[in-house]
Amino acid sequence: MRPVRLFRNVKRNGTRSSAVAVIADRTATDRSCAVPRTHNTFGDRSFAAAGPRLWNSLPIHLRDEDISYNSFRRELKTFWF
Repeated sequence: MRPVRLFRNVKRNGTRSSAVAVIADRTATDRSCAVPRTHNTFGDRSFAAAGPRLWNSLPIHLRDEDISYNSFRRELKTFWF
């Protein structure tokens, strides 16, 4: 279960917006998020840009909507460490 308030403003790839740079080589089926364009390193470090970039860096099996919370935590720890 993900906190809805964190993902309220995150756009999925495949949605169109002039403020969003859609990653061209990914499809909407891999559950990747669109990363907003930024013009400086301060913007790159913002949650709006860093969150989707971090999410997209995860393996596809971790982005699966059917994964349980405990499995996600265990696999994420294995992936990072």
